[in-house]
Amino acid sequence: MTRASARGTATRVSARWLVAAGLVGVVGLQPGTAHAFWTGQGSGTGTARVATLEKPVVTASSPQYSARVRVEWTAPVVPAGMLITGYRVSRVAAGVPTGVCGTDSTTTLPAATLDCVDSGLADGQYDYTVTAVVGSWTTTGQTAGPVTVAADRTPPGIRLVGVEPSTALLDHRSGAYLLFYRPSAPTGGYLRLDAELTDTEVGPASATFPRVTASGWTHPAETVTSGTGAEPTITYRSGYFAYGPGAANPGTITVTGADDRGNEATKDITVVADTAGPTGGVVVVNGSAATTGGSTSRATGAFSVSSRTDFTEAQTTAAVGLASSTLVRESAAYAGGACGSFSGATTLTDPIPIAQTGLTDGCYRYSLIGADLLGNTSTVNTTVSLDTTAPSGGAVRANGVDASPAGTVSTSRTGTWSLTRTDYTDAQSGMGTSTLGLAQATLAAGSCGAFGSPTVLTGSPGVTAVATGCYLYTLTGVNANGLAASTSTTVWVDRAVPTGGALSVNGTAASAAGSSSTSNAASVTVNSLVSFVDAESGISSNVLTDAVAPLANGTCGTFGAEATVTTSAAPFTVAGLADGCHRFTLTGTDVAGNSSAISTTVRVDASPPSGASFTVNGVAASATGTVAYTQAAATTVVWSKFADAQSGMSAALLERTRSTSLTNGVCVEPYSSPVTVTSGLTPVSGTTNQNLPTNGRCYLYVLSGTNTYGLTSTVQLVLWFDSSVPAVTGKFTVNGVNGSASGTSSTSASGTFTVSKLATFSDAQSGMAASVVTRTWAPASGGVCGAFDPATTVDLGGTVPVQQTALAPGCYRYVQSGTNGVGGVTDLSTTVVVG
Repeated sequence: MTRASARGTATRVSARWLVAAGLVGVVGLQPGTAHAFWTGQGSGTGTARVATLEKPVVTASSPQYSARVRVEWTAPVVPAGMLITGYRVSRVAAGVPTGVCGTDSTTTLPAATLDCVDSGLADGQYDYTVTAVVGSWTTTGQTAGPVTVAADRTPPGIRLVGVEPSTALLDHRSGAYLLFYRPSAPTGGYLRLDAELTDTEVGPASATFPRVTASGWTHPAETVTSGTGAEPTITYRSGYFAYGPGAANPGTITVTGADDRGNEATKDITVVADTAGPTGGVVVVNGSAATTGGSTSRATGAFSVSSRTDFTEAQTTAAVGLASSTLVRESAAYAGGACGSFSGATTLTDPIPIAQTGLTDGCYRYSLIGADLLGNTSTVNTTVSLDTTAPSGGAVRANGVDASPAGTVSTSRTGTWSLTRTDYTDAQSGMGTSTLGLAQATLAAGSCGAFGSPTVLTGSPGVTAVATGCYLYTLTGVNANGLAASTSTTVWVDRAVPTGGALSVNGTAASAAGSSSTSNAASVTVNSLVSFVDAESGISSNVLTDAVAPLANGTCGTFGAEATVTTSAAPFTVAGLADGCHRFTLTGTDVAGNSSAISTTVRVDASPPSGASFTVNGVAASATGTVAYTQAAATTVVWSKFADAQSGMSAALLERTRSTSLTNGVCVEPYSSPVTVTSGLTPVSGTTNQNLPTNGRCYLYVLSGTNTYGLTSTVQLVLWFDSSVPAVTGKFTVNGVNGSASGTSSTSASGTFTVSKLATFSDAQSGMAASVVTRTWAPASGGVCGAFDPATTVDLGGTVPVQQTALAPGCYRYVQSGTNGVGGVTDLSTTVVVG
């Protein structure tokens, strides 16, 4: 027991342990005094009271093959108001304690730490104690032990893996690690190394990666102690092993792995410089094998990739191995026979053969590219220049006609013409040749014979007066890819006119100089028609035409345009011809335009003479005949003869004939022989006074005119000559008084009376024309009649009796008139005075 002063100053402290585990504690504090009771061993300073302090419970263990001991303990319970400030851990060997886990007499572990590892131990047995520190007081737990530590003599296993590579590769081949790099890489390369350590005894501890000092390389020496994974396998990753362009081979790189016992294992990495690309690649496109320098071929349409053998590179200790073998197609513009810049890579993966269709004109580069795992490449390529378009722009003009791809034809009657040419061009592959050739053949029956071998023409030579035949000009352009285009034109030379034509119209044969005939009909007959023929270029047409000119006095004027006449097998009729000159022309034209013509002119005047007139005693004649009447022998004839403006007049005649008699208004035939009134073409007009020789006759006057083509026109007039007047039979009685030629009279006071009788008229020559009863009125004064007013004439008709009733005062003259056929009149009259 230890007594402490009330002032808190301890003079000496001794204690004993009450329990197996305890802590320094201060309890039961009384004013003015302090008492502390301890169990077990302990020491401390300060004012205290009796309390129970528990000890830490300590355990220690060492894994199999481990050089480490793990010490664990429990935190003791301390009285209220007290705090653990730290722990000291001691290892006891051969009775001698040694501070471990970084603790000693002055250094403690934090109060929150309840375990630690004592590592790097030699083989043997060890005891461990843990002392809890509370302020200036300490208490030590029971001894944990003995712990046996067994030695580990086996180094860890190492497996190396390359990670994050760029133009560098780590591989394990033939039992060795190989680091391949590519000194020729434009920007160098790098990778990191993973050292995967496996140690089933004490566990991995670190990996050491050496410094690389070879020229162009960078990697410092480094030992990596922190890795990933869990025991027994931990992976330690290096920094970057990097190299630049042209870096020297550093030889061997050795990686060392260590376990917790310091056992070490090494792995050597042989560094291999690999600058060679894959080999053996073959590809054939459009029949052309690709080469390292590049081959070329030309195509005018679809083609194919017909063969492909991929690049190879076996994985050896000297070669990194193949990564890929790829067939790529790129395109470029194709102009002037040269390829532009290639772009637009397309990878071709289809099985061989690969048809290349639907491509537009241009250059296509096919590259078979082999690449190894470091990026070393080998390439063979071939370029196909595709031009599916034939040359263009070629032109030839001969004899004024342009050539065409299908060929054109022109004709020449002279054998002389000019020639122009424009050679072909090709914007893509460029031109190979543009050649103008001239081939000749015979010309017969409108067809060219077999053409001979062409002659190559330089420039554009003209042609002068060449012989009959066919002349074929062909301009041919062939581009550099072999596509051809051509344009041609043929000139037919024919200098001879057609022959053999014949024509007869209106009975008259046509001739080259022309013939003529006349017709008084509006239609003519084409008696015969034989077409022209042509032995060289062939007949192109046979045309019958009619050109019309005015006809005046038998002379043709200027002919108008030719009008085509529709023909049929001769003989045939051409109808509906107008008066005038009709020139019928048969024209034969050959293909070359040579023509022959024969013609005949028909002067057509189908119109009879016209314009004639005459009058007899003032009555006009007519074409259909006019009837005139006369009672006197004296006759006046006024005449104007016929004329004909087209063919002209050949005869003119005015004649008179006399009938046998004129009986009861009928001209009794036969007529007598004609008497010429006037004859000849002149004078054209005049007047003739005549005395008719015999009464009771009909006199026929006829004026005729005949034109030179035989057409005659007439106008005529029949003159009845009857100098007598009608005879009277019976009485004409009015108001009981008979009328007479001189007239009679009577009166009627009432104005009522009767027309009771009518006389009968007759005429043995001209016959009776009419019998009329009329009444006219006149005023009466003193039984004397004034002037009769024709306006009051009343036609009483021809039937009696006629009652007159309540007539107004005045004079009423009744007349019965009989008129014969020539106008002779007999009147019977009587006047009735009314009132």
